[in-house]
Amino acid sequence: MDLRPVALGTSVTTYDPSRPTPAAIVSGEVAAHDAPHPLSVFDMFRIGIGPSSSHTVGPMRAGLAFTTELTTLKPPSHITIDLFGSLGATGRGHSTDRAVLLGLAGYDPETVDIETVESILPALASSNMLTLPSGTQVPLNIAEDVRFIPRTVLPYHVNALTITASDEAGAAILERTYYSVGGGFVMIQTNDDPQNPEVSSLATSQAGVGIDIPAPHPFASGVQLLAACDASGLSIADLVRTNEEAVRPRETVNAYLDRIADTMFDCVDAGTSAAGILPGGLDVPRRARALAGQLAERLTGPSSSSDEAGASSGGSPADGVRSPSRAWVSTLADPMRAMDWVNLFRPGRQRGERGGSPRRHRTNERRGRRHPRGARLPGDALPGDRVDARRGGRA
Repeated sequence: MDLRPVALGTSVTTYDPSRPTPAAIVSGEVAAHDAPHPLSVFDMFRIGIGPSSSHTVGPMRAGLAFTTELTTLKPPSHITIDLFGSLGATGRGHSTDRAVLLGLAGYDPETVDIETVESILPALASSNMLTLPSGTQVPLNIAEDVRFIPRTVLPYHVNALTITASDEAGAAILERTYYSVGGGFVMIQTNDDPQNPEVSSLATSQAGVGIDIPAPHPFASGVQLLAACDASGLSIADLVRTNEEAVRPRETVNAYLDRIADTMFDCVDAGTSAAGILPGGLDVPRRARALAGQLAERLTGPSSSSDEAGASSGGSPADGVRSPSRAWVSTLADPMRAMDWVNLFRPGRQRGERGGSPRRHRTNERRGRRHPRGARLPGDALPGDRVDARRGGRA
């Protein structure tokens, strides 16, 4: 399945250093208090390949930007990838190398299918050829041409990568240095001096939407947000929604929030239903399925499915609730029971227990989750519940 939404004739490296783009705000190039509009939920909640936004999504977007720019130039005979600093130190664990190669092949982190993600490295290992979106095949030896350089930290940011395309004589056709500054946002260096870098924002699908429009309730810190709520009489949720709807129709905002929630539910379901060993060669067993079964048993009573799940994994944090003195833990009598589910659903579980699988949207009609806003998690505390933060007993 080939999902390549970027038109090859359309550049995704449009720069405007003076513009307060989300990437410029995240990187610190533009101070938050100088931006007319706070970061949007469209900026903060992103869908993309796991396990990391800074070490996987950002580098993949860099690879996609590079290959898109490359289509307007002479076809290369060789491509190298240099991963510096943190990308070089933890790139293998975060699948940074695979992410960049997927981007170079023309895939987008939001829409790439899992079959492509899992097949690209074996295909490259067997063929030593990378197929670019134009159809050009470029020799690429993963062991030699993807270089991890953790001890070299470029001055602008610790998450840096340089991609170089060269011709048959070894002369550079295109060389770009990118900085993955967090949240999937990427800055690109626009000069040739790494010691004194000049950077601009790498455009995203949301670039230019709303960031220049003054927000009805601007804020640049938590203190300012609370003050704006006091002044307006709005809750945090209502105030943020008002800001969102100042630049997008309500229907668009609702559709995106539904999409994010659906994706989160799908990721949780995937993480809590998978069994076996995590990829990566460390023989780490998956634990989410067993823990989900044990928590469900505490709420609903024993079931064969939870017994089966527990048998497949070994111990879990829920094992300690078996003692009689803590028999109430994780049951409906526990005011902190919702936190057990939050721990289960934490990002590590949502990322397929950090297996590196894509986190992308699949509308799941059979579970009736098309409109999840306000939906309750299993064991959610009721509005009248009193919560004892010490967890040593009921309030």
